[in-house]
Amino acid sequence: MAVETGRQTTTTEPSEHGPGGPRALATGGWGLLKRFLTLREGSVIVITLVTAIYFAVTSDRFATGDNFKSLLPYFAPVAILAAGEVYLMINGEIDLSIGAVYLFAPFMFYEFHNGGVPLILALVLAMVCCMAVGLVNGLFTAVVGINSFITTLGMLLALEGFTLIISSAEPVATPGTSSTSGTSTFASVFGGGTYSELIWALVVVGVLQVVLTFTRWGIYSVAVGGNRRESARVA
Repeated sequence: MAVETGRQTTTTEPSEHGPGGPRALATGGWGLLKRFLTLREGSVIVITLVTAIYFAVTSDRFATGDNFKSLLPYFAPVAILAAGEVYLMINGEIDLSIGAVYLFAPFMFYEFHNGGVPLILALVLAMVCCMAVGLVNGLFTAVVGINSFITTLGMLLALEGFTLIISSAEPVATPGTSSTSGTSTFASVFGGGTYSELIWALVVVGVLQVVLTFTRWGIYSVAVGGNRRESARVA
């Protein structure tokens, strides 16, 4: 770049410290990476990618379609449970009973259907029972004032005991999934299909993400989790 000062003309090259130098580009790239990592989802995405790359490099059977299909039954339910747990953790709470509810729901589904209730209605009633568990946890935590850790720990023990009683400590076949008659439409939609669990997980996570990000209730939830006292005063 030519610079004229009086009668002299000097030529200067772009400094690596200047706005267009390589060091500036490196600094800008590092800044973008840091901004990405500070996002709620950033660090989780990075850890997931690093883990997947590690297993893909160390095992020639990891990045295969058959392995992906075998992992779906384990990945999808955990993703659905984690999506709901996020709402509690954002507000500084926790639910230790979620695993017991995960065990409690299918046995209630079985008991309702075994009592003569149709499949779809039995599934709805089982979900209502799970909602009742969440309602009890919420009342004891928000109204009575008991810490969520203590509340859900007690619910965990109670549900495990109740499930043990109604199941007689014996496994049962999930209604609508009889192997003798082939895979029914009900089973295909609610977990029996190859990708049905993945589709359910993506739908649930997507809906909850939209609610948390784009609705007034979701934005207030995030704000309250960040600073309860200040958020309550502003609201």
